[in-house]
Amino acid sequence: MLLTEKYVRRLQLAIREANRYMEGFRFNRNKMLRTICGRHYGSNAVPKAHPVNLLHLTWLVFTANLVANQPKVRVTTRKKHLRPYAFAFEHELNQMLRQMDLRTTMRRIVFDSIPGVGLSKTGLFAGSELDLGAEKVPVAELFFDSVDVDDFVFDTGARGPDEVQWEGHRFRLPEHVVHDSGAFENTEKLVARYKPFGAEDLAEDIGGSSHTYHELNPMIELYEVYIPEERLVVTLPLDGQGLKPLRERTWEGPPDGPLGMLGYGEVSNNVLPLPPLANLYDLNEVANRLFRKLYRQMDREKIVTIAEKGYEQDAEAIRDAGDGDLAQVRRLDKVMVQQFPGPSKDLFASLSTVVQLFSRQAGNIELLGGLRASARSATEAAFLQENSGVRMLDMRVCMEEFGRKQIEKMAYFRHTDPLQEVTVWVQVPNTQIEVPVMLTPETRKGSFEDLRIEFISNSMSPKDPEKYAERLYQWFTQVVLPTIQFAQAQGTDLDVPAAVRLLAHHMQIEDADEIYRPATAQDSASRAEGMVPLDQSGGYEVSDRSSPDQQNLTRLSQQMSQSMPGQRSGDQAPPHMSLDALKAAARGM
Repeated sequence: MLLTEKYVRRLQLAIREANRYMEGFRFNRNKMLRTICGRHYGSNAVPKAHPVNLLHLTWLVFTANLVANQPKVRVTTRKKHLRPYAFAFEHELNQMLRQMDLRTTMRRIVFDSIPGVGLSKTGLFAGSELDLGAEKVPVAELFFDSVDVDDFVFDTGARGPDEVQWEGHRFRLPEHVVHDSGAFENTEKLVARYKPFGAEDLAEDIGGSSHTYHELNPMIELYEVYIPEERLVVTLPLDGQGLKPLRERTWEGPPDGPLGMLGYGEVSNNVLPLPPLANLYDLNEVANRLFRKLYRQMDREKIVTIAEKGYEQDAEAIRDAGDGDLAQVRRLDKVMVQQFPGPSKDLFASLSTVVQLFSRQAGNIELLGGLRASARSATEAAFLQENSGVRMLDMRVCMEEFGRKQIEKMAYFRHTDPLQEVTVWVQVPNTQIEVPVMLTPETRKGSFEDLRIEFISNSMSPKDPEKYAERLYQWFTQVVLPTIQFAQAQGTDLDVPAAVRLLAHHMQIEDADEIYRPATAQDSASRAEGMVPLDQSGGYEVSDRSSPDQQNLTRLSQQMSQSMPGQRSGDQAPPHMSLDALKAAARGM
């Protein structure tokens, strides 16, 4: 479909209207960004001091809780014959996400979503060339990037995301690329310009006014718009630089298009979401106004010596006298010491109240940030921590659904790529063996609709090494050790040194592998099979009849129970099944 000049003009007018519509949203977003940065960032930041910058604290805490690690996905399918491919495709996707460093891009999008809205773009660009002998074919490379709110435009007549008839964004390319690359048509009227808005409208100007900057390489501004009804991506010139499209491409990806939007609060009959910081901004301003007033009162607090005119020498004598010295004055009643009050206690109480209100409005931000737990007991602290996570849980659900949709787009392009060949290393189930698997267009099986892309919940959340080590220890002692007899009955044994290395690694214990040595013939001859119950707590003692693996296993369990952080002497050991019960269960399998 070749867009007519009339259609292009209508799009240009719609883009102009969208920029006017976005002025208020951009202004408020950038106002919050300036406050987050404070007055010591660049020459165009907020003019007043923000000593208690609660917006900055909230911004950091939200981001740290939402994006701390690389995302991971799981690929499943209901069709049994596609499960091996789904298993390999899952490895390919996670390998691709690591190579793309998706965490960094997601972090940038989450940064934008807290004071405004997070926007992303997914698609393909012409990368390296594949030599097919007679010709060279460009290989499409996958990309995932963020889009700034200052560049975003959309159908402002829509009353929700499902009604949007078009959406797009502004971008810039070097003048010589636009004119000489051959990727664009109808470039005769294009001219380089720096920006279409005033300097005060853009986040890039927070560091200083840059609208007078002369670029080394002149840049041309263009708009790329997606039209869902036509599944068309079109590149347009700015208003006044022509009425012919520069490039038209059919969108080959999922129906929701190349752009994605991350928000946490839907607003009825509006496309743009409500930013988390929007209703916290005023409380932050009140807190800082109170603090600045306390600061001024602190400066006014002083003690001065006052004397009537003509009795200055008496005042100086009193002022300069040391402790216990004699000061001679003519008239003591003509000299007095006056103290001017300092910070008001009522203002301190008001500031404390405002900070508490802010923390409550933000979802107990101090607990989320691990700054303090204002609780009288461990039970109350746990209750507060659980409640503080309600808002964060809702935000994480929104972020993970956004991430799933964008990764699903990447997975679609990768699954349907007609040229891409990728080698992934897949671990054989129930072994330590990894084998290379080549995924080619011929080996990619089934329709993409047969695959289900699932975002692994909390894969991007921060991980506490100590808590993870504790969970690993509990899993080992309560799951692995009690089931070892079942595993042996099925022909599987526990690699004790490997288990020790794994636990030591996560518990940050160095040189753990040095405690093992090769067994001698004399050691092996003195051991026999069998484990004898030690006491009613469920532990086992090492006997002369025990096999080497069983002896090591028993010692490992006992030593870990004694050395685990937080484990106290006399604590009951984890419950274990008796040896007879394990044998009976094994015989009945």
